[in-house]
Amino acid sequence: MTDHRHGSEPGHGDSAGAAGHAHPTVKTYTGIALLLFAITALEVWFSVAPFLQPPDRRPLMIFLLLAAATIKFAIVVGWFMHLKFDAPVYRRLFVAPLVVTILAEGVVVWLTQIHLRA
Repeated sequence: MTDHRHGSEPGHGDSAGAAGHAHPTVKTYTGIALLLFAITALEVWFSVAPFLQPPDRRPLMIFLLLAAATIKFAIVVGWFMHLKFDAPVYRRLFVAPLVVTILAEGVVVWLTQIHLRA
């Protein structure tokens, strides 16, 4: 019979598989949850901060909100999808669009700023 308990397959738990790794602890996940909460709190603050309310500061607010969302995306993909522990090719498949997203955010903010000045 085959043993199907968690940790008995290569790459799970403490077994000696090629991709074996120790899974993050509850403390690690709690820290990540608190970090995500803090970033979300910053996003809320960015949306109501008085210094970001004038029309000429809106592009900055949009950039900050998009940057915070991008950072949260990277954290969730990296930890909760266990991408941190997968093969590097999978990491590249998620990081490449992330870089494109950051560049696109910058272009949107730049174009918005040009439009507001016109």
